[in-house]
Amino acid sequence: MMLPHLRLHRWLTVPILLLLTACCLKNPAVYFSTGTTVGLEATPPVNETPPTITFGYKRAELALVPVTKLDKELPKPAGTTPGLTSSQSGAGSTSLPNGKTEQTAASSERGCSETIPPKQAQGDSKTNRAKDAFSVLAVFHLAVNWFGPAKIEQYFATGCAARHLIRGLTQEEEDKRGAEEAGNDVRDATQLIKNTKESVDKLLQQAQTLETTIRKIKDDAENASSTLDDQTSNSEAQKEAEKKLKQLGKDATELQTAAMRLQLGAGTINRLEEAKTKAQSAIEKADKATRTEEIRSKAQKTKEAATQLVAKIKDKELQVSTTINDARTALESVLKLGDAIKAKVPAQKAP
Repeated sequence: MMLPHLRLHRWLTVPILLLLTACCLKNPAVYFSTGTTVGLEATPPVNETPPTITFGYKRAELALVPVTKLDKELPKPAGTTPGLTSSQSGAGSTSLPNGKTEQTAASSERGCSETIPPKQAQGDSKTNRAKDAFSVLAVFHLAVNWFGPAKIEQYFATGCAARHLIRGLTQEEEDKRGAEEAGNDVRDATQLIKNTKESVDKLLQQAQTLETTIRKIKDDAENASSTLDDQTSNSEAQKEAEKKLKQLGKDATELQTAAMRLQLGAGTINRLEEAKTKAQSAIEKADKATRTEEIRSKAQKTKEAATQLVAKIKDKELQVSTTINDARTALESVLKLGDAIKAKVPAQKAP
């Protein structure tokens, strides 16, 4: 039986080993190693498994970064740069919580920034100062053009440069996500405005239809009641009027039930406040996203659209409130007219 084997045709191998040191000898070394192999991998058939051919690359990276170091003593004030006044020197002054001030060396002396541990920042003149460790950022990009040469790019950065690059990439992703969320909020707010208008108009229409219907029933009930009270009417006409009143009473009860159901729903159909919240959120997210140049134009358009929505919502608030109040008035009228109709229904005679 033939055993499977792997054959790797190496087209390009890029091994890199770097020993990075800072401009200042006080800084510990950073070791960074990377290796990339681009090639073709072929696997022969095994039993029922067909042969496979894979084109791609394999990559390995190693970074040895020194940990954060604590200086046991405060750094000495940096000397004044020639040609600058004392207020323009590379040294600065830091205020401590206990009211004291101390001189700090410029942030470019070592690392990117200096931080004082909160628990050690009070009371001790020999405060330990934490130095940020070096950072490493590596980026690998492979572009294959089947009708031309392949392109391989390798970038790496250490120290302050890596930290700033990482911060920039993180900010860009955050802004892109914020711009997308802002667009979604604008669409949601627009839909909420539309739904509110449709629901409010439908509520008023249904309430007015109920009121119109029950007024007609009330007129029929009054006519039937007059026939029933007329002593000159024959017994057959009075029986027919009594039967009709009972049916009209049932119809009135059904209309009252429908009116009460609409009353319960009237308090939940106004979604303008929710739409305003989403529009304002979209303004904040889009405004923040404008700091990234790539999506600045899109974010500005989203912000303008959200701002227009807020103004539109303010214009519709009074209109929606008035429409809902008109619907509630009509529904209250349905309930009162229904009670008046049922009052005309003669009581059932005892057997």
